[in-house]
Amino acid sequence: MRKILRLIELASNVEPKNVGRIDYFSFFLLYLLSHGLFAIVFYLILSISSVSYIGIPLAFAGGVFFTFSFVSFILLSLITKKRFADAGYSAWNFLWLIIPVVGFAVLLFIVSQPSVYIPTENDKTSGKSVRQTDE
Repeated sequence: MRKILRLIELASNVEPKNVGRIDYFSFFLLYLLSHGLFAIVFYLILSISSVSYIGIPLAFAGGVFFTFSFVSFILLSLITKKRFADAGYSAWNFLWLIIPVVGFAVLLFIVSQPSVYIPTENDKTSGKSVRQTDE
């Protein structure tokens, strides 16, 4: 549970923060599992009843699924943007998703790249040799 809260904090944090490969892929796995579970439950609700009401109006259930999908997609997009920056790529690489299969493969390649260290002014002036390692 702490890991999930940490990933949500990473996504909602405005200041740039490193998102390593392990953090990104664990959030992506959580995203896929939660959507799969939600879709199975929604499908079961639809298949059990031929009427439009089983204690929960189907429009309400669909609205909950849409809201959950929208919020989790926004979180995934924010974490992906931070992962791009951590790997040394621009956020404009999201545009690869316009090309259906190739775009997903390119995005998967980019997020699997190791982190790059970009020194800040404090690192340059302090004379410290700082090196970032990817998880």
